[in-house]
Amino acid sequence: MRVHAKAFSDFPIGPGDEIVVLVPAIAELSDSTVRVSASGDINLPIIGQIHATGLTEAELTRAINSRLLEIMYQPQFQVFVKEYQSRQISVLGAVKRPGVFTLTGPTETVLDGISLAGGPAENAADRVVLIPASPQALLATQQFENRRGLVASPTERAYDERREMQPIRAQGLDNRLEVMPPIEPAVAQSVLPVSFTGSNGSPLMIPLRRNSASDASRFLNMPLRPGDVVYVPAGGQVSVVGWVYNPGAFQVTAGLNVLAAIGAAGGPVFAADEHDIRLRRTTTDGQTESILFDLEKIRKGEQPNIPVQGNDVIEVTYSDSKIVPYFFYSLMNSKVGGIGFAAF
Repeated sequence: MRVHAKAFSDFPIGPGDEIVVLVPAIAELSDSTVRVSASGDINLPIIGQIHATGLTEAELTRAINSRLLEIMYQPQFQVFVKEYQSRQISVLGAVKRPGVFTLTGPTETVLDGISLAGGPAENAADRVVLIPASPQALLATQQFENRRGLVASPTERAYDERREMQPIRAQGLDNRLEVMPPIEPAVAQSVLPVSFTGSNGSPLMIPLRRNSASDASRFLNMPLRPGDVVYVPAGGQVSVVGWVYNPGAFQVTAGLNVLAAIGAAGGPVFAADEHDIRLRRTTTDGQTESILFDLEKIRKGEQPNIPVQGNDVIEVTYSDSKIVPYFFYSLMNSKVGGIGFAAF
């Protein structure tokens, strides 16, 4: 898998890259600019056709030097890549400057890609989706890595991925997602392949708060490859209803958990049953699950204060023992109807 891939010194040349070849002693090559074809070749006057895809700039220079040695003694020339179209990635979604960016080195990571787009926007969710480049876009890179023994062969890689990533089900995720654990059991729920596949590969969702920060950073530090798409989804809204001071829908931001969401709604009123807080969430199979919370246990650290997700609904119920005194208190203070007695 890519998370285990070793770093290499440079990206290979790929289709669409623009290459400049300067040979002052040959008029036809004194200022020659060519673009790598879809088949990976370049055609130069006198020199002819050279397969450039999969070569580094230094390797292409050596290949051209070999051709020039056939027609001249000690050739003096320059070769450089003017434009790396094959190194482009896309960063989309809830980032400050979404767009297409060019990788400047082989060690840039998923986190670096998000930084190129200005970082997450305020409404970004606590997860990142990596849509790997299509097999066609990765072919040159894979050949380049395999030639240097940096990764396993395609056959070995396919076997490893089938062995290491067996499907499982998970709750509390977007209903378009399925969960498949990566390699180590300690991070078995850190990277979640999404169940649809477009023109690129099968997307991987990286939850930022599912496990420890080190677990998330491991996958955020995966190297990007040309053609990758990094998508940061918006957080969506969580609805807080029932016996709170300001029921409504609130933007899901980084770090927003059950306790914070209820606090955003003004907190529970006197009549609320703080031992019976229900979070309703759509599961992966389209069903609705209900998770029971006790605010007192959350405050004491006896129950996890889980992060909320877009489309969650938190319902604060009322306490039978508190509702009658609260009702008369409200009457005395002329506040009847201020809390939403539709909860009865």
